[in-house]
Amino acid sequence: MNKTSPIEPAKAMGRTVGCLSGTIGAGCMQIIGVLLCLTGIGAIVGIPLIIMGFAAPAVTGAITGEIMIKSSCPACGQAIEDIKKPGYDCPACGERLIAKEKTMYLARDIIDG
Repeated sequence: MNKTSPIEPAKAMGRTVGCLSGTIGAGCMQIIGVLLCLTGIGAIVGIPLIIMGFAAPAVTGAITGEIMIKSSCPACGQAIEDIKKPGYDCPACGERLIAKEKTMYLARDIIDG
């Protein structure tokens, strides 16, 4: 019998991670933007970079929130929270997992039929 596990969106976790990474990126963009503005002609690139720095935490939070999933390993039950991708390795038991539609399968079950 094939073991499966449902896949759910993990929007809260994704938004948190996205906002934190966006905040780090925002600081870098703003500093680089200010330094470019000091060169005179660099203001052409510097001003948009500063503006993007203010929007970065919200934008990266929204995007990352949409691509995070949460599920569990069908073999051992270990919780898995990661970005959407076709395959995963269970951190506890090492089983290869395949994500199809909204279900997590063991790779060996997919290969065996």
